[in-house]
Amino acid sequence: IGLLVVITLRFTNEQGRRDAVTIARLQWESDTDLSTCTYNKGKYEEMIKNYYPKVGRVAVIFWDVDNLKTINDTFGHHIGDVYIKKLADAIGTFSNNSRIKIFRIGGDEFVMIIESPDENEPENIIEYVQKTLDLDDLRGNSISASSGSSIGFGYLIEEVVSEADSNMYFNKKKRKSGI
Repeated sequence: IGLLVVITLRFTNEQGRRDAVTIARLQWESDTDLSTCTYNKGKYEEMIKNYYPKVGRVAVIFWDVDNLKTINDTFGHHIGDVYIKKLADAIGTFSNNSRIKIFRIGGDEFVMIIESPDENEPENIIEYVQKTLDLDDLRGNSISASSGSSIGFGYLIEEVVSEADSNMYFNKKKRKSGI
């Protein structure tokens, strides 16, 4: 009887471990954009509503691939997807920092939210990502992405995100006009 109890407990323990692994994998898949390995829009909306309003200071950086429609029309959507993945990879170098979360919220739009940002952290990250993209070259074309940032308080997260988005579009217009 004792041996049967030990075997039953081991089986139950192993089954519980497998179930926990399965649940963790399913949770990761439901929160992740699988093509870029960033958090997806659903996770972004959940965090904006439930998590970030409780955080002190935050920085938000918005990114958008430049001229994606032209890239898709000229080279095909598979190349546009490569550009998106290259941007995600450059941004993703910061994903091992627990204060930083990266979300894909649209086709080629990414948002990075930094908790308790250092003074020049957003600018330093933007500079690093741009240098990384400048080093990359695809079919003789450099990969270009516009960005914009904003810093504020978590309880105002939606306003901070909106300002970063506006700054990104302002910077995109400047880049297109060559200023």
